[in-house]
Amino acid sequence: MKSSVRLAVLLVCLVSVFLPISHCSVPNDFKLVEETCKKTYHYDLCRFALSRVPESAHADVKGLALIMADVVLGRARNTTENKIQVLRKSNPGDKRFDDCLLHYTAIEFDIARFDEHFRNHDYTSAEVTMEDAFSQAGNCELLFDRPKSSPLHEYNILVTHLAELAGSIVLM
Repeated sequence: MKSSVRLAVLLVCLVSVFLPISHCSVPNDFKLVEETCKKTYHYDLCRFALSRVPESAHADVKGLALIMADVVLGRARNTTENKIQVLRKSNPGDKRFDDCLLHYTAIEFDIARFDEHFRNHDYTSAEVTMEDAFSQAGNCELLFDRPKSSPLHEYNILVTHLAELAGSIVLM
């Protein structure tokens, strides 16, 4: 029951953030976004995330990967500032939140490494750094006793999916 409630909360969050896009037809400028996202495991999330960034309309596939990396960075920072810090303050002494903060700080470092590899046209290494970002959010999740018991579950899943998208797009 709790997992279905959490999934519902995640869906409500995603819909509330991305709803304006889902009711619009896709302009011709976003055709590459559509084509690229269709090749990923998370088509809807990919389409919604990239369509919210105006630069996506004029980017090539590699540019879309860089934009998606920025989306990952933004989501990781948002999670750190708006959720992890609040949980740390309301649960003093719970080391799991301190450890999650370290994992999310590592995600920010991974994005910087992604950018460096990307600018050097080392797309395989860029993809590997996204795998590490994916793992960092997963490691935060694993700090909690039962699957899906983390108060950060929805955030961790979203960051892992976004990182997975960035990693897959950079190799296209």
